[in-house]
Amino acid sequence: SIYLSLYRDAQSGTEALRLAKEFAKQIPDIVVSDEYPAYPRAIRKALGKRVKHVKAHFEPVPVRFNNTWLLLSNNRIEGFNSWLRQRVTILHGFKNDYYMTKYLEGFQKVWNSKFL
Repeated sequence: SIYLSLYRDAQSGTEALRLAKEFAKQIPDIVVSDEYPAYPRAIRKALGKRVKHVKAHFEPVPVRFNNTWLLLSNNRIEGFNSWLRQRVTILHGFKNDYYMTKYLEGFQKVWNSKFL
């Protein structure tokens, strides 16, 4: 899912995670984020206490899950943010929130299809 906010705070994080949960129609076992301090509270509020929060910014972090080891990082979302920042610069921004939302909804389908 995509959630746009002017602020990077626990309330925005909670709303983004709530929308992602609705979009996926399930609660994840693990959420990977960077080390921003608002995320642990947002994860607990939107997804509950049983969700494991892994802080991994660029460098993969080994995590034991279901008797196996996973190397997790947030490179996918960081890649999305970098790509989006470049597109917005090239497009000289958007006229309003409506056009930005429509652009991102289309882009979301393309981005997600790369990882299927």
